[in-house]
Amino acid sequence: MKNKVIMAMAFSLVMTTLSAQPVAEKKYKAYMVADAHLDTQWNWDVQATIKDHIWRTLTQNLFLLEHYPDYIFNFEGAVKYMWMKEYYPEQFEELRKYVKLGRWHFAGSTWESTETLIQSPESEIRNILLGQTFFRKEFGTEGTDLFFPDSFGFGWTLPSVAAHCGLIGFSSQKLEWRYKPFYGNSKLPYTI
Repeated sequence: MKNKVIMAMAFSLVMTTLSAQPVAEKKYKAYMVADAHLDTQWNWDVQATIKDHIWRTLTQNLFLLEHYPDYIFNFEGAVKYMWMKEYYPEQFEELRKYVKLGRWHFAGSTWESTETLIQSPESEIRNILLGQTFFRKEFGTEGTDLFFPDSFGFGWTLPSVAAHCGLIGFSSQKLEWRYKPFYGNSKLPYTI
């Protein structure tokens, strides 16, 4: 009996090896776009935001854009672009070049990424209006989406507000809290 089992296993192994056809290797390509989310007053004041965080975001990404021709970058909040223009005008002019080339994108269309559960729809619309007006004036273009990377919920009026403002997309990376599983009873297939 033992020999029959060994013979059956050996036969299966030989047949598997013989019947294996060379499989063409699939090549996959990943498309990734860098993004920076900057809470302007989360753990520091406005002066530190401008001096440290805006400066580093601007100069480090201009360096990457200059040295890597396929590098694309997203950054949010028209108020941050206003600070760039005011405090770092030379770098801001360089940034304009990359916006025109389609390599530096506005993430979102707002003046600043804000809380979406407490504010009124009118406040949301004004936030978008301020952001879009700045982008139009400074760059001759507008944002196309809402971007709330660190929100603590999403107001039920957001789809209507976005539609009325001519926006076509929404992006976030915190759809559920981190302690929620990536599986189980979640209605979302993933939490980012």
